[in-house]
Amino acid sequence: MPITVATLDQLVDQCVAFFSARFPTKDIGSESWLGKQARAIAMSLLSIQKAQADADADASPSTRSSRDALEGFAYLFGLPSNSATAPYGSNVAVPATGGAGNCTGTKGTSFADGLLLLGPDGVTQFKLSGTVVIPGSPPGSGSIAGVFVAVTGGLAGNLPSGTSLTWISPPAGADAAVVLTTGLTGGEDDESDADLLERLLARLQQVPKGGAEIDYRFWCEDASAIVDRAYVYPVRGGLGTVHAVITQAGASTGSTTTRKPSAGVQTAVQASLDVLRPVTVEEATVLLPALASTGHTVRVRVVPSASKYAFDWDDTPTSYTASSWAAGPPATLRITPESTSLQAAVTAGLLPRIQIEITGGPVVPVPCRVTAYASAGSYATLTLEDPLPTGFLGGASSVTNGNKITASGPIAYQLGTAVLTFVDSLGPSRAQFENKTTSTWEDTLGIGRIIGVVMTEVDVDTGVRLCQNTVASGVTINGGTGDVQGSQDLLGSPELLFATYVVVQQ
Repeated sequence: MPITVATLDQLVDQCVAFFSARFPTKDIGSESWLGKQARAIAMSLLSIQKAQADADADASPSTRSSRDALEGFAYLFGLPSNSATAPYGSNVAVPATGGAGNCTGTKGTSFADGLLLLGPDGVTQFKLSGTVVIPGSPPGSGSIAGVFVAVTGGLAGNLPSGTSLTWISPPAGADAAVVLTTGLTGGEDDESDADLLERLLARLQQVPKGGAEIDYRFWCEDASAIVDRAYVYPVRGGLGTVHAVITQAGASTGSTTTRKPSAGVQTAVQASLDVLRPVTVEEATVLLPALASTGHTVRVRVVPSASKYAFDWDDTPTSYTASSWAAGPPATLRITPESTSLQAAVTAGLLPRIQIEITGGPVVPVPCRVTAYASAGSYATLTLEDPLPTGFLGGASSVTNGNKITASGPIAYQLGTAVLTFVDSLGPSRAQFENKTTSTWEDTLGIGRIIGVVMTEVDVDTGVRLCQNTVASGVTINGGTGDVQGSQDLLGSPELLFATYVVVQQ
């Protein structure tokens, strides 16, 4: 039980009471000699009690422990760290990688390896990985593809495609910025106290046992800083075998997910496991998660909890699609059929928002405002805000004919992002292994879980829930109302689910 520390006022009262009882005829006011002595003693007692409370809090790992104490315990119990200089302790920030974009400017311009850029926050730095030169000779302009990685570690380096990076000291002839065609992923912040404590308690509660399931998880995750999680399948290949599926930090991209590590990471983890596994184990194999050729489309129809969270216009009477697109600026979009509700909102000057399921675009559609509406009978031409919102097109070049269009509003993107975060937290399929593993993880796109996610999202300013409810049978996965679990064996490995689209509608 934690030590209770008295407040300064309580200690002062106790000391004053003592002197009053000991010297009943003396002045014990705050400005008297005895009064000042009582307060000085109270301050000393408070300092002693605070030191005792700190020692008590740091006596064993708990939510009361200081950062220094948690770091000390992590070192004492050999908790692996991803730091290159400190093998034990907390995990340090990891820079994001995997970005790509076109370096543009005058033909013949050379961009040196390591050339620095700034992100949109003006703080996070990135660098070009490898020297590139725009083909040709001046005059004239051109471009050359470049690979970009973050220099600054942390989540701030995880930028989506379409983000603009600015050269800090651009070479002569170079344009000022680079627009990412492939986003950066894998960036992680310094490990929080809560996460460090969670890993430490897991280490203490499931201590290394020379080949238990938890050992394989620790061995795989410790073998590479890229591995975010290892999922262990005892006897998956028969008696005397252990399979481990590894994943990395990442997210659904629509056509795939960046959570699948490279073959090089798999090889490195396998080499480490070959050294650490007990000699009595016939086979200890590191697997990459299997990915289907297509992801899953999740649609959630919600009832906002208040009028201020309502959708900007009513799209329920029919389904709307894009029939043509012009990039502008300003961009224009032809919508089929017409929408009297959208037209009324535009006419009223409300700048209503739409969301488009753009082929190759963002998994969660980025809302975009409509500034003008031109009726043409069977269709309407919409003029969109200029400039378009960052990430609206994602990695796609444009909206294409047949892309679905739905109404958006103040809560659609937040709810969609929350559902996508849930999808990207799933582990590989546990089908037929539910009772064979000592550790558990979610592997199923469940209708009930999706409802739970949207129903617990709140307004970040007021703490009020955003949704009153979901529409009856309003949560679908690929058009159906049933849960979806990954295949136990897809291309030789358990399947990892990912999302193609996550769309929140009214």
